[in-house]
Amino acid sequence: MPCGLHVDNMPEGMTEEELRSMFEPFGKVSHVLFTEFEGRPRAEVDMPIDDQASKAAEKLNGTMLRGRSIQVRKTALTETYT
Repeated sequence: MPCGLHVDNMPEGMTEEELRSMFEPFGKVSHVLFTEFEGRPRAEVDMPIDDQASKAAEKLNGTMLRGRSIQVRKTALTETYT
């Protein structure tokens, strides 16, 4: 079953390629969407296999990235799977 991940407290200038390279060791990344909340960058990352997404969230939450501790948690998907 597909799963979405919410990534917050990201450093400025983070690219899709950088974000994908962090999550792809845990499984396929099907979609990345960058947004902002109160002027701070954040992202939604979709992975098609729930277990892989759970493992990514567990391992990456709190990871230091360019001096920032990123927050990763499971959330609703940003795209529809058929």
